[in-house]
Amino acid sequence: MKKPSILIISYYFAPKNEVAAIRLTKLAKFLVRNGWKVSVLTFEGNPFNSYENKKDETLLSPELEEIEIEYVNLPKLWLKVISMKTMLKARKINRNSSEETLESPKGTKSGGSIKKKSAIKKQLFYMAYYAYDVFFNYLLTQGARKHIDKLIYNNNPDVIFSSFGPISSVNIGKYAKKQSKSSHWLLDLRDSIIRLSDYEVPPIYGIKKRFERKNLIKADSVSVVSKGMKEGILDRHKDLKNEMIGKVQIFTNGYDLEDLNLVNDREKIIEKDNNLHICYVGRLYPDRSRVQMLAEAIQELTQERSIDLDRIKIHYAGSSFSIFKSQLVEYGISDILINHGVISRSQSLQLQKECHLLLMLTWNDKHDKGIITGKLLEYMMTKRPILALVSGDVKNSEAKSIIESCRIGMAFEEATYHDDIKSLKKFIVDSFNQVSTKGDILYNPNEEELEAFNYEKITDRLTEHLINKKLM
Repeated sequence: MKKPSILIISYYFAPKNEVAAIRLTKLAKFLVRNGWKVSVLTFEGNPFNSYENKKDETLLSPELEEIEIEYVNLPKLWLKVISMKTMLKARKINRNSSEETLESPKGTKSGGSIKKKSAIKKQLFYMAYYAYDVFFNYLLTQGARKHIDKLIYNNNPDVIFSSFGPISSVNIGKYAKKQSKSSHWLLDLRDSIIRLSDYEVPPIYGIKKRFERKNLIKADSVSVVSKGMKEGILDRHKDLKNEMIGKVQIFTNGYDLEDLNLVNDREKIIEKDNNLHICYVGRLYPDRSRVQMLAEAIQELTQERSIDLDRIKIHYAGSSFSIFKSQLVEYGISDILINHGVISRSQSLQLQKECHLLLMLTWNDKHDKGIITGKLLEYMMTKRPILALVSGDVKNSEAKSIIESCRIGMAFEEATYHDDIKSLKKFIVDSFNQVSTKGDILYNPNEEELEAFNYEKITDRLTEHLINKKLM
């Protein structure tokens, strides 16, 4: 009997040390276990990206050896441009190092160093950045075509699974569908095509909305990672609502407990003491990943003598330390920060296991609901309590609902700041006292709810969905 065959198209895939690579690598792994013939088209790492060039050994598995993987080289012209951009950016950071600021890809600065631009200049900047992004993705798509032709010829896929972003993954998926018309094209939106910043620039919003609409219609089925993302699609394309309700399916991100097998518990990162250790691992999104609520709570508790500041340690691992630190400086508590820099995923998991609280930063607003960061799912498997801060003006976020239903911590939202800052202070004091008296924090999760986010279970649901589409 012929094995069902699936072609996965994703810029992010093992062994890239990127959260975005986890989803596609894990789905591929468990699809192989479920009897699928899997092939993958992905891209070589960006030599100027510290994450992409640090291999994530936890993603490697025997199943990947059974997969035909085509790696596409990044465009030479783009590499020349990005090398010049990186050099100029480094020079600018060096000039501004005394100000403790770090410029984001969108040209904004964090904390008190945010430079206000006129509305016209801001729109022109976004439009120029978008034009650059479109050109880059055009080069990626062109470079991938011959590799797609090869994979289709070798594997005759029943399913083409293309995962956004960047937009080249969508365009390559569309091209693959054109070359293999009998294949079922599943457009996977692990991230939203339309970002919050796009609403500020009507021309870009209009272009992206048309792009999204066109591909929602062309795809045979669509997957998203949260209820909020599905609701966003239905809101933006109300005339397609009846069609999209059934066409858009939810397959969340998840975790793989087997990743913990590669964590070396004997190599401790934190010396055992009676301090309360909190950690955040990964990048920060400027103006969205906000830690001020935690900083304010710790500052007030210190002033009230409810906690001893010297016994609070916040560990950061990633490439956005300057952004993180700048948010704490104004509250006078930046001395409690410990910077681990960019570390491997196995070291990241080890750091999480050794800390008492795992800090999660996400957002929820009227244009961007249902943001479930991959970090939340990774935190689930390390079995440590989560302290989530949700920016934005919409309360009752999906992230908060998941954390509460799984009983894996607490979420505090800016939308209900007055009440939640009080709850956060109580949570910190309770955690501080538990560590002082018992050495750890009580953790009693709902295992049944957690199991739904196991990638093995998620892949089973994906397989069932494809079977119901009569693909096999």
